Amino acid sequence: MSWEASGWATVTWLSVAVRWVSARARISTDFGLSLLTPIIAVALVIASLSGLLDWLTGPSTGLLDIARQRGYRAPALLTICVVGTLASVAACVVGLFPPSQLGHITMLPYLLALLAGTLLVGILPPLVLHKLRRPEWKTAA
Repeated sequence: MSWEASGWATVTWLSVAVRWVSARARISTDFGLSLLTPIIAVALVIASLSGLLDWLTGPSTGLLDIARQRGYRAPALLTICVVGTLASVAACVVGLFPPSQLGHITMLPYLLALLAGTLLVGILPPLVLHKLRRPEWKTAA
């Protein structure tokens, strides 16, 4: 059986992490250290998130440093903005269609799950933080 035919070509990073945690859990159980499995899983999640956050903030921090040193305007800025907007809209449209791994799910439950996730993760936390903000968090404008 070839590598592509075995399905390894479609393995996602999430499934690799899940398989790693499963293998680690099996090894820990064999040696009587099964209590370490949740700790290692949480450490893996924290490491992944910190790497992601570093990867996301790095370019914007570098651009901010450049902007402070000298004025910079990207060539063809309008074209870059239009392409970015079209790519974002296309990603949102594609995200509205349920993936094939979910089987034959109807659109309504899928869209409701997307809406609930958006509300719980993207809208509710900022509203709660804004409601609970402290006066010392305000910065001088």
